[in-house]
Amino acid sequence: MMNEVRESLRTLEQRYGLFKQQQVTFVTALERTRENARDRARVVSNLGQVQTYLERHCNNATDRRILTMYLDLCRDLSLLCQKLESLKPEASQTDNALETCKTLLMHNSDISNLRARYPHGEVNRLSCDDAKNHYGGVVSLIPVVLDHIEESIAITEQYQQFISKALKRSSPEYTNKMDQNTLNITSASEEQPGTYGVGTQTKTTRAVGQDKNVSDAYSSANQRSSWDVAKPAWRPPGRTNKM
Repeated sequence: MMNEVRESLRTLEQRYGLFKQQQVTFVTALERTRENARDRARVVSNLGQVQTYLERHCNNATDRRILTMYLDLCRDLSLLCQKLESLKPEASQTDNALETCKTLLMHNSDISNLRARYPHGEVNRLSCDDAKNHYGGVVSLIPVVLDHIEESIAITEQYQQFISKALKRSSPEYTNKMDQNTLNITSASEEQPGTYGVGTQTKTTRAVGQDKNVSDAYSSANQRSSWDVAKPAWRPPGRTNKM
């Protein structure tokens, strides 16, 4: 299911790429339809307004095509939000990114103050007056929503991984496997022989024996040395010292 959402998002991003190349055509269509509606003093502030321009004040095939393209993109983005929400209904209320998307895509939501920031350059392509007073919000809507949907998808994937791990831990197969691993470790510990067995000479015992042998050898050497000092010097036979 998540793969389908990802694929739908890629398709919408490609469609928006084509629309973005025609932003001048889109703004021109809004200009003409607003003039036909005698509504030039009002900011384009929501999707319902664009829908009204298309249905009641559009007299040009090119204008109709580009306005329809824009509204279709917004509709399909809204449907994608619904599909994304269905993947985690119990957690959707805590997903601020998804809630923001749903709110922005409502037909009566005021988007006049919405502005797409870097790296998006849609607002920068408008004149200063249009960006500030007329079309800054309406051209920012789709790129902002796309960013929030991408964020919401990442949140949903993390949530699904958490649920999957929790279900795995609570499954009988996982519990039995953990019990078996514990049993194997316990059995291995019980069967392991002791470090020091009967008749085993430890390092300390060997050291004591070696020290005793060294001490005995040292005492014998001292005794021989003392006897050699007490023994008189050898003299040739038949000679005596004259005083």
